[in-house]
Amino acid sequence: MAVQQEIKDLIYTYYPKGLSIGDQYASSKEYHSRRQKIDEAIASKSLMSKWKSFKEKFEKLITDRSYSLSDYSFGGGSPSFHVSVSPNAFMETDNNVLVFTIAISVISDFWAYRFIDRTDTAWEARYSPASEKERELLSQVGQIMKETFPGHRLLEEKYLSEAYDDVESSIGLKRSPSVFDLLFVDHDN
Repeated sequence: MAVQQEIKDLIYTYYPKGLSIGDQYASSKEYHSRRQKIDEAIASKSLMSKWKSFKEKFEKLITDRSYSLSDYSFGGGSPSFHVSVSPNAFMETDNNVLVFTIAISVISDFWAYRFIDRTDTAWEARYSPASEKERELLSQVGQIMKETFPGHRLLEEKYLSEAYDDVESSIGLKRSPSVFDLLFVDHDN
């Protein structure tokens, strides 16, 4: 199956098409399927052991111990293991790169990363490395992923920003939710 079709099928399996957030949304089969997958992941000793191993290996990449990892896994019901840290923990960066995030979906077999950059007017997400140091970091993270979550695939940048305007997200967006939003960071509250 083509990746784009696989993503579409996943989104419509776990997000009700055409429903706004509210009572009908919360009682939809899609919402309940998503909650069930998240709850199963939280209860899975095997998955939690893999996550612990991932974080231990990931933390070994940190060269500046004044920065710490923030674990947002399942925060508010989000569908992923999710860790963020300043990229300065690994390398010297310009002051415009604020956050580096790794997210491992529990409603799919995809993982992704995101850099948040500061611009003159806002914060912007990007899903590709901007420097050789970032490429090296991502190569190391990819190796850790192969060791700890061997069944997960890196979701390519070209898919992550794709918007779905016929499903709702709870993360308070002023735009249609993207694939990254839906598979990795959406939450219930």
